[in-house]
Amino acid sequence: MSLKLAKYTDLDIGIGYVSKSKDETTEERFQGMAKYEASQPFRSVIIDGIKAKAAIGTFGTWSERISIKFDKKHPRFGDEFTTKYFMLDEPGVLKIRNDKIEQGSDVASIYLDN
Repeated sequence: MSLKLAKYTDLDIGIGYVSKSKDETTEERFQGMAKYEASQPFRSVIIDGIKAKAAIGTFGTWSERISIKFDKKHPRFGDEFTTKYFMLDEPGVLKIRNDKIEQGSDVASIYLDN
């Protein structure tokens, strides 16, 4: 089995949202985006060898964040978590700022599980 390194665009569930009209207000766009994202499935991934479901979106807030739900407890991240303090700039390398880590970010490998 060949695994593909996950990229930001692989997990971005808001990427397909299209405004209803050019006159859409900020509030209407916010509501439309939240409704659209709620209809999108989380993607199957493998993080540090553990199967999970993950997505990047606003989830009803004003900024993007990543949400991950593990099939079994991850030793560093637990059963599930959501944070806006992450980077997925390099395929397969998920960096998460973690308050428990005094310097830098916690780094995890992330692959698509097709």
